Amino acid sequence: MTPTHWRSPLRWGAAILTVATLALAASTAHAAPPGNTTYRGIASNSASITLTTNADGKQTALAWQEVGVEGGGCSGSGSTNLTHSTTDDTFFWGGNTTPVSIYGTRANQGYYGDAGAAAGAYGFDVTSGGCPAVRNAYAVLDAASASVRGPGVTPNGVYTGSITSIMPDVGVRGTIEIRANATGTVLDRLTITYAEGSCSYPVSLTAVDLTNGKYFQAGVRSITDAATNRPRVPSAAGVTRGINRLSGGFSHPGSTGCPAVAGFWNATVTTTVSPTPTVTAAPSASTTPTATATAPGASGATPRVNGSIPAAGGIGLVVFSGGTSAQLVTASGCPAASAAFWADDGAGGFVTYIPGAAVAVVNAGWDTKFPNGVPANTALIGRCR
Repeated sequence: MTPTHWRSPLRWGAAILTVATLALAASTAHAAPPGNTTYRGIASNSASITLTTNADGKQTALAWQEVGVEGGGCSGSGSTNLTHSTTDDTFFWGGNTTPVSIYGTRANQGYYGDAGAAAGAYGFDVTSGGCPAVRNAYAVLDAASASVRGPGVTPNGVYTGSITSIMPDVGVRGTIEIRANATGTVLDRLTITYAEGSCSYPVSLTAVDLTNGKYFQAGVRSITDAATNRPRVPSAAGVTRGINRLSGGFSHPGSTGCPAVAGFWNATVTTTVSPTPTVTAAPSASTTPTATATAPGASGATPRVNGSIPAAGGIGLVVFSGGTSAQLVTASGCPAASAAFWADDGAGGFVTYIPGAAVAVVNAGWDTKFPNGVPANTALIGRCR
């Protein structure tokens, strides 16, 4: 059922004004992202996400493709236009008050960050088929900037900020604290304290890799997770906006009596602490050490990837030097049993390669696009788990 507070256009207008005011209060002026640029990535339920800026970089078109990870044939696609803040062109938001296809009311907020990265959160309520409400965090990247490093974060920095709900309600609902490691390359701990009414949504993530010094994503469920009934988990994604600021999105699947939620957040460095002992937890949805990519070599060397893919649940944008699909898996450093790769299909969507798929039809689109292997310098999105 669509929440009643989203049915009223007056309430929606007030909500957007609230969101914009809160975002501006938490941010500083930033230049618009590059114009006519496409950013691609995945959400925390493996839905594909595409953001495309207009000519001056001050408007964004969002497209998504749900892949049915939440089960029961809950798949489909949609698009919407996002508005940029007039005083911070890196902040965007959008939504609607009337159902679109099977998707009911929806909302999306996020930020463009450094070096071709963006992150945020979105949600929608499904109006048919018995499918669950969708609440996702996501990270997307500009393929042309895949190898460009961001500024990283302040070594031993402690970042704090607030979280603003976008669905099912609107308003500041919690706080976020992020602690960086001694080199500014890993988020030792990310802690979220969040509540909607009497429902509490705690999140604690550890050893989250800051990929290429500019973005992170944790708590992603892969397409194959649906078959193994891996439970939905909290997720977070973020981007650097200078060395002293992190911004992004958060989602939580909820529990009995407590609805799923999604929100966006801003955090700035407030202090530094003594170096944190190395985290030794085993990889899980809460830990994302980075897989080691094959080092670049001379022409004719073993196929390699430039860039990196988090080893335990996030996405990475890499450029493959060319070769067979099996060589891609080897070069990525990801286990074949759980890896997944996506490539631009040339028509606004993706083809998918899942090495461990038991049914050949899963990779049919990929095999059609790459009948003789993957060409050199192909940009790909990858996941290890």
